[in-house]
Amino acid sequence: MTTDLSGLERAAAQLGHLGLSARLVPPDRRRGRWFRFAGRELLVSERVVERLRPEEGEALLVHAVIEKRHRRRGWERWLSVLGLTALAVWGVHSLWPSATTLALMLGLVLALVALALLRGQGSIDADDEAVVTLGDAELLVRAINTIQKDELQVGAWRGNARPDLHRRAERLVTLHQLRLPPELRTVPVIGSCTNSCHDSDESHGESDDRPHGSSKGRSHG
Repeated sequence: MTTDLSGLERAAAQLGHLGLSARLVPPDRRRGRWFRFAGRELLVSERVVERLRPEEGEALLVHAVIEKRHRRRGWERWLSVLGLTALAVWGVHSLWPSATTLALMLGLVLALVALALLRGQGSIDADDEAVVTLGDAELLVRAINTIQKDELQVGAWRGNARPDLHRRAERLVTLHQLRLPPELRTVPVIGSCTNSCHDSDESHGESDDRPHGSSKGRSHG
């Protein structure tokens, strides 16, 4: 049975990616991307159609495209900051050669702080723009928390693979005063999981395929 991806093609066209042909591809475990653009094709991870309803998949695509735009703007702004920082260091070197090392260290710290701030603000701006574009904050939160069910596990340690996205979803829940069922209120959990975590899962008859770390019915290790 052929999966209908026309909704994703229309969503991409509305965002300026005209004439794309969407097709399913195996999950990209290395990069963790749900969508990729390759020439005139929109490559869609199989997990998008496995885990999401069509409208949620379209919301996730809108969010991914807008986030990519904001990430590019963030890099452009950071390069501007880096250029100004380099100019300032050169000025210090010209006037006070003995202070060059200190100026380099301060410039490096400033550049790293600016990068972190720009990335953080870019993510917030992307989330808010995606909500405005979709006109539905709940749809975006459902898409993010449903698709991001993967966990990292090393021995007894277990945690969300993308806690940053869950935190961003929670910000939207609070901002727009959304009332969601517990299973969609996925709160990031990072840390070792004791046996009580597994016992809790079994006592509730829950499988590993659902979103982990929900705000109710969970035992945090």
